[in-house]
Amino acid sequence: MSNLLNISDFKTPAQPGTSIVSFSRQELSALMAIYATRVAQGEWRDYSITLNSRMAVFSIFRHSSDQPLYTFAKMLGLANRPNKYILFNGRKIFRSSTTIEDLVSQFHRQSLHLVSKDK
Repeated sequence: MSNLLNISDFKTPAQPGTSIVSFSRQELSALMAIYATRVAQGEWRDYSITLNSRMAVFSIFRHSSDQPLYTFAKMLGLANRPNKYILFNGRKIFRSSTTIEDLVSQFHRQSLHLVSKDK
């Protein structure tokens, strides 16, 4: 018979005073709505989420083995400054804002298409 394991037993302990930056439920919903639309259109096939103490990153891929086409990053605001959101198109910064809604609406307005290097 199988033994149940608690995943928290395998996590590395966080250093005291550090926290992980993450997307809120509303932010993640907005990002997943964009992703679902483009997957349905056959443009995208994979995504990844990376979280650490400085930023949360949502990357979108055409193929699992490729570099990300687009990356939405949430940078933790320092002191009294608000969080900063950055949209990367490949490795280039496409747009930045203090709200993810601005980036999402800009993403919907602009018809962002990556030009293939193969052509």
